[in-house]
Amino acid sequence: MSKSKNISHLLFKYLQGSLTTDEAIKLQEWKEASPENQQFFDELSREAIDKRNTAVEPVGKGLEDRVFNKIISKVPELEGKVVKMHRRSWSYSAAAAVVVITGTIAFFTLTNKRQHPVVAKTEQAEANDVAAPAGNFATITLADGEKVDLNNSSEGTLASQGKMEVVKSVDGLIIYKAATGEKGGTVQLNTLTNPKGSNVIGMILEDGTKVWLNAGSSLTYPVAFIGKHRSVSITGEAYFEVAKDRRRPFRVTRDKMEIQVLGTHFNVNAFSDDPDMKVTLLEGSVKVSSGKASDLLKPGQQAKIKDENIKVQSEVNLDQVMAWKNGYFSFERASVADVMRDIARWYNIEVVYEGDVPDEYFGGDLRRNSKLSSILKVLEKTGVKFKIQGNKVTVFR
Repeated sequence: MSKSKNISHLLFKYLQGSLTTDEAIKLQEWKEASPENQQFFDELSREAIDKRNTAVEPVGKGLEDRVFNKIISKVPELEGKVVKMHRRSWSYSAAAAVVVITGTIAFFTLTNKRQHPVVAKTEQAEANDVAAPAGNFATITLADGEKVDLNNSSEGTLASQGKMEVVKSVDGLIIYKAATGEKGGTVQLNTLTNPKGSNVIGMILEDGTKVWLNAGSSLTYPVAFIGKHRSVSITGEAYFEVAKDRRRPFRVTRDKMEIQVLGTHFNVNAFSDDPDMKVTLLEGSVKVSSGKASDLLKPGQQAKIKDENIKVQSEVNLDQVMAWKNGYFSFERASVADVMRDIARWYNIEVVYEGDVPDEYFGGDLRRNSKLSSILKVLEKTGVKFKIQGNKVTVFR
């Protein structure tokens, strides 16, 4: 897809309110590329506010026509080139994007210990149910201890810390910017906490590094990076796209584990209730250390860290690793305990087992915007049973 066509698609999804965190960051980069881009975006934003009460249908013909005509007449000009677009195919792709976002379960294969696959369809949700996260409930703890509730904060400047500003964009991104043209001073640490039962949140650090946090995760980082290193610490799971700076390596720590990079894309899974910490490299190179052990990863490799032991696995399924960021649960011969840990974090529920943990394995993809009962009904096809009682789920045979 050409750049102009891609921006048109992002702007249309913005007006629908259906941008993913990843798409919101791309749109933010485009807005900041030139004053003309920002001005055009502001015009569309004002139109969205004026017509908010009438734009209920995500692909309603009236809204679609207005947005398409405005975008197609302006975006190629802003990008400095002419792009041919066929209205029919464009509107179809926009509608398809909405279907993908609002869909429930696409497919899921279930495998018992004898490995007989079963394909299941979505069933009607139970009355006693738990909905998927309806928003983002993250908080930022500032250097002075003050907490900023992001869910109830309007876009704009959230806080000023020395020469830095913490800004919430109209798309919900958290962005650290220099309030003046200067940097320096003392190190001030902030912590972004994304609780269980909250949507993925994205942030752009002062150096331009992009971070996405999964539910049940936190990141502690300097308001501005000072000195010879850029160091942050994590709990839970995060995906990093590190801005390149050869003079200042970027470090991610969790207990004894340390990841050191210059500029690269990688995922860190460091939940305290998982048996291993995992570092998966998508692009570039990273050095992973734990105590006296260390290893250098290549793209497509994953390091599993336990205590001071590092085991490197090649040819990792990157789609599965990144499923959480892209709106999926994705499992491959995952045990009941593994599956239920992921589900518990996302829905913010307590999981208890009646008797022994069932010896079953699951594989496949599930939409994370489905109701809990729909997820569990699919999993029940293996013979495992579930009972929902408020925010507690009992697993039994």
